[in-house]
Amino acid sequence: MDNLKLKQLAISELKIESVTDFCLHTYGNDVVLWGHCSEFHILEMLYSVDLLIPLPFRLAQVQMTQKKPLTHLIKDIDLVSIYSDCDVLESQDLSMDPIYVYDCSVEPVKPRLLHAELLGNDCQMCCMLTTYGACEMAQRDACTNEWRLVKTNLNKIFIAEIFPITKSPSDIKTFKQFKHFIDNYVITHFTWSPRAEENVIYVSVASGYVVALSYLPDERQFKERFKLKTSLDRIVYMEAKDHLLLVASAMGEVLLLNIGPHALTHIDYLWNKKDRMACRHAVINYSEQWSAYVIIYCKGAHILAYLCSTEGHIMANSTLYLKGIKISGLASISPHEYVTTSIMSTVTYIRLSRPTPQELCLEPQLIEHDMDSTNLQILGIALSKSRNLWTFLLSRNKDYTHHSKISQNATFISVSKINTVDSLNSLININLTTMDAAQDLLIAINLDIVNNLDTEKYVEFLGVSRLVCPKVINDVMLQKLQIKLLILRFIAKYQKMKYKSYKRNTEEEFLFLEAIVQLVYILDRLQYLQIAFTLDVKLSPFQQLSVVCMQSQFTRLLTSMSNNENDDNPLRNAMDHFVNVLGELYNKCKFVTNDFRYNPETCWLCQAEISVITFDKCPEGHEVKRCTISYTQLPLFQTKYCPHCFALANGTGETLQELFPANEIIKCTFCRFLLKEDNL
Repeated sequence: MDNLKLKQLAISELKIESVTDFCLHTYGNDVVLWGHCSEFHILEMLYSVDLLIPLPFRLAQVQMTQKKPLTHLIKDIDLVSIYSDCDVLESQDLSMDPIYVYDCSVEPVKPRLLHAELLGNDCQMCCMLTTYGACEMAQRDACTNEWRLVKTNLNKIFIAEIFPITKSPSDIKTFKQFKHFIDNYVITHFTWSPRAEENVIYVSVASGYVVALSYLPDERQFKERFKLKTSLDRIVYMEAKDHLLLVASAMGEVLLLNIGPHALTHIDYLWNKKDRMACRHAVINYSEQWSAYVIIYCKGAHILAYLCSTEGHIMANSTLYLKGIKISGLASISPHEYVTTSIMSTVTYIRLSRPTPQELCLEPQLIEHDMDSTNLQILGIALSKSRNLWTFLLSRNKDYTHHSKISQNATFISVSKINTVDSLNSLININLTTMDAAQDLLIAINLDIVNNLDTEKYVEFLGVSRLVCPKVINDVMLQKLQIKLLILRFIAKYQKMKYKSYKRNTEEEFLFLEAIVQLVYILDRLQYLQIAFTLDVKLSPFQQLSVVCMQSQFTRLLTSMSNNENDDNPLRNAMDHFVNVLGELYNKCKFVTNDFRYNPETCWLCQAEISVITFDKCPEGHEVKRCTISYTQLPLFQTKYCPHCFALANGTGETLQELFPANEIIKCTFCRFLLKEDNL
């Protein structure tokens, strides 16, 4: 295998109190990051970057809940008396219990985050768990992007329904009675169902129970589905995939459960020794090649791999020891490829092979990187959705000489790419419903351009002067043009930042591509409406107005292109070619608008009627802003925008849907990204 190398594309410093290994969670392209503090951070991937942005992420801060949900449960329990009657081991256990500490301590420590996960297809919800046993939800506002706590019954449902109190807490007099009582209500970990169509959370409590709860988003309430008393004591980690649920105890045991429609059932132990070395992270994948599940998890400096049947029974297993003290990060590239990081700042690529049906082999290979391994240690890794961007969490090691409090709280986020991945090749070879599915591929290309890497490859790919218009216009062609426009925008932004202005050919290519994208988009819409327009099905007034506006915009763009008589323009031949081909296609699908009946547009400022000929100005000279999807006049309110190019569109999605098939998603004309609500 060729040498694997990581190239650092961006790095930035972040102030956060004492982070530890495995204190991050990845969902899609976003990363949740936490430490020992009253707030945590969510790294939300941007849509584009430039020289002034150190990271391809927006750093969102989320205030952690300070609730103490079990206070009213223990108010009648004399914890001071219980502590005085404990033996040495019991008193030590009790003194380290946050439930006891926040009730009896003079200055109780602040709660810290134990776990947090993003959930939902659009990552608009986040669930968090604190050392005080509070499990709360936060929701991101669609307009302001701020995260706010949402009131739910997640903690209350355990007391009211799942484990109803049958005995008076005041009767509890001993340490064992107290632990037996309180452990049913202390949440130790949770994980969400990996199935997109389900809103199910699996919650573990200190007594060893795993409870499945359904979440009702409209009511913001949880409802019990079923529960299971496992053979484990205190569960500290869980990971779910399809119908498999991995649970791990604080004593080091690892158990595999089956998720049924009405119950959880035991399958088998993956590790049954109580070695007090808890599993900190696990990955479950399904291998189509082997028709089996691959389960990878780490204990200390060891990687343990299991091959399980579709029912979850172990078919083969293997163990790999990685040099160093412990593994600090684990991520999956594919069902057969994984990457780990260690506290010694090594990055290791692991490939799984299956020589025989009963044998599983792990083949490690060190990955070269240019991160500062002398002063920094790697505490975690997060891979983007397409596995092309690798985000590392770095912290100063103990040998670092500068011991000020500011530097001690400094954490670094490093974003790198692996030399075996070509983001451009991956982008142009997939069919995208929306560009959101390839956001990390575009960000990787953008970072390449910002770092002046592979510039010639991107310029060669654009080849704007060599563009040829096919005889058939469809969405596939539109996607290719939109990708070229996106990359050209990245190049133009880089030139603007570095040289204070665009290069002349870049500006000409940008204007040409932007016009071509609009022309092809309008033709695609007109072709669809021609099919939908029959003798029995008439166009609605909005469809008629949109057709008139789109045809007016098409004529304006085509006329402007054909009237450009600059013979020195290197795009002259391409322009002439597109004008001829697109003009012929337009004549075949354009509407005769003489019989259309629709309300003419009026200026929002002076109420004068707007002619489709003047289009962008009213008779009084006021500017008319147009929707980039329907090309009708934008309303004063209820607008949407593209998060990449900030093109505006009509905010009433039901109206715009009339221009598309019922199953097609409305997206930006120029960028193909999903539109967002305008916050104005």
